[in-house]
Amino acid sequence: MSDGILFIKSKNGQLKEIEKQFTEDEVKKRLSELYGYKRREPHQCGASCRSREKEGNPCKIMTYRENCHFHR
Repeated sequence: MSDGILFIKSKNGQLKEIEKQFTEDEVKKRLSELYGYKRREPHQCGASCRSREKEGNPCKIMTYRENCHFHR
């Protein structure tokens, strides 16, 4: 635990949901989302809108995750 990372493993590797290994890029992305949330710094979703009026334009909804609740 000296580097601040906690590893949680299931007994005998039985729970595949817990045993997933993330790439370094995925870990960095998730940590940056967490830090943005703690600092109260949301970012624009940016995903391509699917509604008729805004179709193709980048979504302007502010979110703390990768995409807003409409584009997950």
